[in-house]
Amino acid sequence: MRKIRNLIIFCAMLATGCKDQLMEESETTLTLVELYSTPQGLEKAMTGLYILEQRGPRDGAWWDGAEMLSVIGGTDITVMNGGPGNGYRTYDPIEMQNGDGMAFTWWKYHYSVIGKANEIIFYGEKIAASHPEVRHTIAEARYFRAHSYFWLFRRYDRIWLNTEPTTPENVDQARDYRPAKAEDIYALVNADLDYTIENISKTARDPGKISETLARHIKTDVALWQQNWPEAIKQAEEIFKRTDYNLVPLEQVFGSANLGHSEALYLLRSAKGGYDVYTNRMQSHFIPWYDKVCGERSFENGGWGWGWLYPNEYLFSLFDKTNDKRYKQYFKTEYIVTKVVPGMPAGTQPGDVVTVTEDNKSLYYTAFHPTTTKFVDPWTVSSPDDGWSYKDFMVYRLAQTYLFAAEAYMRAGDNGNALKYYNKTWERAGNTAFTGTVTEQLIMDEQARELGLEGHRWVFLKRIGKLLSQVRAHAGEENPYTGENYLLPRTNIKDHNVRWPIPNGELNIMGKANFPQNTGYNP
Repeated sequence: MRKIRNLIIFCAMLATGCKDQLMEESETTLTLVELYSTPQGLEKAMTGLYILEQRGPRDGAWWDGAEMLSVIGGTDITVMNGGPGNGYRTYDPIEMQNGDGMAFTWWKYHYSVIGKANEIIFYGEKIAASHPEVRHTIAEARYFRAHSYFWLFRRYDRIWLNTEPTTPENVDQARDYRPAKAEDIYALVNADLDYTIENISKTARDPGKISETLARHIKTDVALWQQNWPEAIKQAEEIFKRTDYNLVPLEQVFGSANLGHSEALYLLRSAKGGYDVYTNRMQSHFIPWYDKVCGERSFENGGWGWGWLYPNEYLFSLFDKTNDKRYKQYFKTEYIVTKVVPGMPAGTQPGDVVTVTEDNKSLYYTAFHPTTTKFVDPWTVSSPDDGWSYKDFMVYRLAQTYLFAAEAYMRAGDNGNALKYYNKTWERAGNTAFTGTVTEQLIMDEQARELGLEGHRWVFLKRIGKLLSQVRAHAGEENPYTGENYLLPRTNIKDHNVRWPIPNGELNIMGKANFPQNTGYNP
């Protein structure tokens, strides 16, 4: 009986409603008392929370499968070519109806983070008076909780708010599942971030750890969602006072395996650089099967690839392709023949650039569509035939903070400061300083150019009320070569797709009478 009860407690520490995650508990597992009654134990619990975030929605690296594609895709600047979870990138009405797949994966994952954070906060506060050093650990946990609630709120709109830990005393108690009010969500998120800013240890800069700067960055974003322009400006300006955070030369932003440079605010490190994270396959999702037209796999053409998601022609149209260095630095538009094999056109030579012909046009989206180079990794991948990378994954960087500041000043009516921060990324890319009026359209285009395919576009467009119009006008792209439909997001998206469906399995647990499905999806 004792072991069964410990299993329930262990499972509750990892997730809310995790009936499907029960596992055999080792007799050597730390007890609840050992884990939470000392600063050292709380630090171990926090390490577990970092690992949970690093490994993410599935066992293994959290950006290994289609999870991140569901976050990056489905916007005005991407074109989808398949892969698991493609329905969430094309707004497929059948795949999205019941909140299965990606909606369930991300819901479960973030509530797992929240459940673990609640435990650390609760037990940490019990010993904080006698061990003030644990306030740093509590600050980390409160950041994780704030970030997960903010993430869930932006994707689903209606979420359950809970700050109570699961303990032996309450594990069997009934819970009141009701959608939280927006003002209550913002209040908790801001309070958690304020605590982090105040109590996080001011140690040497480490973008693989939670920091005051990271908390201020998220608080800037929260303020923009609340249309609190002065608060967004205040938080961004506090970040800009730091001398250890700076934009780096364009070629350094994604140009190595270790991305812990001065522009990085937060990144997920591989097993070689941080916690118990395995390798990732981010590059594979964006690199096409170019070996079908180039003769072999090579680092010159990007390494291993599946070609599931690409930047589209609309995104490319936003660049001055002559002056804006990001066009060549962030994207690959040409594939080079490195080995001549049977079946290639007569006269093909190594070094030839692959072009569309009558013979290969059916392979365009599979084998040589232009793509992003932000995730390519010739540094840690063992060979071009190996798709497993140890390259860091950039989550937040200073370039986004500058664009937040430019937008906040623009909306506050201060064009001088809006120009100052808009030009930070614009001029770094090699463009002549912009001297006109900063507008929402200007910010929207620069956000795509600088941060495109990093996972921020969908929530940005939703926040400014442009998700539906931009997707309907630009998502996917015209396909001049085959009969396949690459415009599905434009025609599939409905008004209710500005939010994801709540997983029906979770609704069954919470009770649909008090927590009904989001409008537009199956009840």
